[in-house]
Amino acid sequence: NAFAFERQGLGLLLGFPADRFSILAAKNVGVLVLRLPSVLAVSFAALVMAGPALVPAVATVVLLVQVLAAAVDNYLSILFPLPVAAAGRDPSTPVSGTRALGTAVAVFVAMLGTLCVAAPFVFLAWLPQLLGERWMWALTLPLALAGAVGVHFMATSVAARLLLRREPELVARLAGDE
Repeated sequence: NAFAFERQGLGLLLGFPADRFSILAAKNVGVLVLRLPSVLAVSFAALVMAGPALVPAVATVVLLVQVLAAAVDNYLSILFPLPVAAAGRDPSTPVSGTRALGTAVAVFVAMLGTLCVAAPFVFLAWLPQLLGERWMWALTLPLALAGAVGVHFMATSVAARLLLRREPELVARLAGDE
């Protein structure tokens, strides 16, 4: 879910008079669609291991964590852009200026941040199971998902403002001009 994979298309994309929030939200929707098989796989694993009663809660938790991870990915794309190999070069070769340890730390902090932000919504999703009142899932699962979507849109709004400020630097870095 990184802008780095766009390379030359990013300059064209950012050249359009499109709202930066719309660009980030569309990028996130695309990633979520591509991650739907993982939701289905985890839901199927829950079905096999725990039975059908827990599948809605498991699917909701996986989906809300992915929604929040997509919002955090916006910040990684904007704050730590990765230059990619020039056209015609092997994309798997390291690009000058990349920092493997720094990238690993940034990704770890992003994952930890995602888990911290997701924790209240995960707790809300599992509260009926903890209380032994599964009928409450009819209330808590939509609330947990709505809360995660709300946080996603707030975080994406802030990321869009950050993108506007860092846009020239981001395009230059991705193009390898730095």
